[in-house]
Amino acid sequence: MVKDNNSKRIAKNTLLLYIRLLVVIVVSLYTSRIVLQVLGVVDFGIYNVVGGVVVMLAFLNTSMATGIQRFLSFELGKENNDKLKLVFRTALTIQVMLSFLIVILGETVGLWFLNNKMTIPADRIISANWVYQLSILSFVFVILQSPFNAIIIAHERMNFYAYMSIVEALLKLFVVFLIASSPFDKLVSYALLLGIVTFIIFLFYLFYTKKRFIEVDFALSFKKEMLISMSSFSGWNTLGSLSYTMKSQGINILLNMFFGPVINAARGLSFQVFTAINGFVTNFQVAFRPQMIKSYAQGDIDYVIKMLYFVSKLSFFLIYIISLPVLLETDTILKMWLGNDIPPETSLFTRLVILTGIVDAFATPFSTIVHATGKVKWFQIVTSSIMILVIPVSYFLFKIGLPPEFALIVSLVFTVLVQITRILFVKKLINFSILHYFKHVFVPTSIIFIISPLLPLTLHMVYEETYERMFLTILMSILSTLIFTYIFGLNKKEKVEYTQRIKNWFYTKMKSTRLNSNK
Repeated sequence: MVKDNNSKRIAKNTLLLYIRLLVVIVVSLYTSRIVLQVLGVVDFGIYNVVGGVVVMLAFLNTSMATGIQRFLSFELGKENNDKLKLVFRTALTIQVMLSFLIVILGETVGLWFLNNKMTIPADRIISANWVYQLSILSFVFVILQSPFNAIIIAHERMNFYAYMSIVEALLKLFVVFLIASSPFDKLVSYALLLGIVTFIIFLFYLFYTKKRFIEVDFALSFKKEMLISMSSFSGWNTLGSLSYTMKSQGINILLNMFFGPVINAARGLSFQVFTAINGFVTNFQVAFRPQMIKSYAQGDIDYVIKMLYFVSKLSFFLIYIISLPVLLETDTILKMWLGNDIPPETSLFTRLVILTGIVDAFATPFSTIVHATGKVKWFQIVTSSIMILVIPVSYFLFKIGLPPEFALIVSLVFTVLVQITRILFVKKLINFSILHYFKHVFVPTSIIFIISPLLPLTLHMVYEETYERMFLTILMSILSTLIFTYIFGLNKKEKVEYTQRIKNWFYTKMKSTRLNSNK
């Protein structure tokens, strides 16, 4: 009964997150198009890379945010309210100290790097510095918001999380319309207004959590043991956040140093597309993460392993059903979205980023289990060491004259290597069967990955590039993925279960229709 309630809660939370996602995607993609038109390719690239310098410092906050959520979910699983309040106070204290550290690093190392190592046109350097300062201020609010965001996810209150994401997206859309008519520097105006939006969202989170959860207060206090425990966990977790940041923003900075801000614009747009796609799997994984941690805390390892297989497989299905049509019709989709103002390399970058994201979709359930156990030291040392190698390898390839896309190719290769490492580590921690995982997750997803594109790819190659072909290819890709997912992706038990659920749904709808007609 408890597991049924968990499943219903996960389903409800996932639905809320997907409603939020659809609104955010539409608004974000439209916003990106207008921002590109208003700022121009060069300023758009500057905003992406200058913001990237600040994000380079974000690995400290990312690691702490992950740790906070893990400790809160763990104590909720233990139903220890006193410990829960202590965890929150300690988390808030750590985040305040971390915000000071970020400001110090940003105003010294980061500021020096911006003005001495980055490729920015001379007439835009002052604006770039204003953007940088405003980005640091915005990031401070993001840091302080982390404990409040974590407590909402730990309590699985995804309705508020979804609503606030929609509000934030709409506010950013309003910002775009404001800067279009701004008499001031549009790049600086954009950064300033986004900072104000970040502050408003922070206040919403603060007041909501204070009203809803008794463990939330604004006292800055901690116990030594708890501080050491959380810092130790997050300290090793910092390596993982650092490697991810180096892989993403480090590449962005290398591209700027070797190829200039126009290439940064191309990469920024490719990540806009990927972020929209990746949201379909991220929301699903966010809904499952607290349940996996709580189940581990309660000692239910069988359920954790069951969720590992289920989340891994469904994560692939969710991202691939959206990725396949975009991979096939990248050029046409970009033209429809951006018009003719498409920076060079955007199409190739988009395809490479999506392929990397498909591989990375398998990562979260494994990382969640590692975080649940708390045994993150060697996991982070090994996986982070592999991922950080992306930067020196990419730097070497650029030095010998290879084009910018090779950095993304290197990132794809190392993402595969890191995923193999994750599987081996989790095998040691919970002793699940790699052979069973290979048979029930890797084999069916690989078959779907290979077979699903055949029909839509044939259609894509036969007809000339038009919007009609694009829509037909998208429709064929979705149908093909759904059909082959049912044939190869589901085992017999899952086919019976999902078929019965569909029948029940149709029966309920037909019964409701008859009752309404009789009235």
